[in-house]
Amino acid sequence: MVSTHYHASCNADIWELIGTSVHRHRSFYTDLGVYYPRIEFTVYLDRKPLFYVVNIIIPVMFLVVVVLMVLLLHVYTVSFAHGRGSMPDH
Repeated sequence: MVSTHYHASCNADIWELIGTSVHRHRSFYTDLGVYYPRIEFTVYLDRKPLFYVVNIIIPVMFLVVVVLMVLLLHVYTVSFAHGRGSMPDH
């Protein structure tokens, strides 16, 4: 009998166990002239949505903010270089 007990590990916050299945197959090998048992284990996993938020959405938002800051900084420095900005006189 195969145990289907799921042990939560450090990756339990990323994956969710949907189900498991075990199938036993019996194949005849002509080279050896014997039946050979084969056991097939199948594990069905689903990735939790927090993985996508942490690894895709947050970095993309960070890059958007950085690109916008660089663009605004470029526009701000170009306007000062051409004398369109207001700097206090000393």
